[in-house]
Amino acid sequence: MALAGKVQAQMNWQYTNGTGIEAVAASAGITPSDWTTNYQDGTGSGKAQKLIVKQGSISSGANLDLDLAGVLTDVFGNTITLAKIKAIAIRNKATGTGVNLLVGGSATNPVSTILGGTSPSLKIGPTGFWLHNSPVDGFAITGGTGDILRLTASGGAVDYELVIFGE
Repeated sequence: MALAGKVQAQMNWQYTNGTGIEAVAASAGITPSDWTTNYQDGTGSGKAQKLIVKQGSISSGANLDLDLAGVLTDVFGNTITLAKIKAIAIRNKATGTGVNLLVGGSATNPVSTILGGTSPSLKIGPTGFWLHNSPVDGFAITGGTGDILRLTASGGAVDYELVIFGE
């Protein structure tokens, strides 16, 4: 198996102040080439060799603990054990106001390298997503002590999508 992939972020905007002839507008954007990583197969800087793609539903108030070291499978059904996360994207597909997807470490063996510590969490609001890319160092996953990524549905049931590039 070989993996090649691309992580890219892009934002464009037009910002206007005033109306009519006195209106002032500024348009700009982030150049996609400056915010792009093209991953090659392997390990090391700019490389990844494992892919996890997962989607599902989480009941309101429930947790989904994802064991990133030896339990999840790739799209071909092969068991994946990650040593590092290089890029991660998570999308909250819920549309209702206040229906959030919380991302963080579990109570036992949490992945603490991404959010910095054992108990912080990140809130992804309805129809929102989180994209985190670390092509040089990645985020270490330690089987048995730091390998559980927790997703929690808050304020209602959440459908989610998850993609991870890793080593």
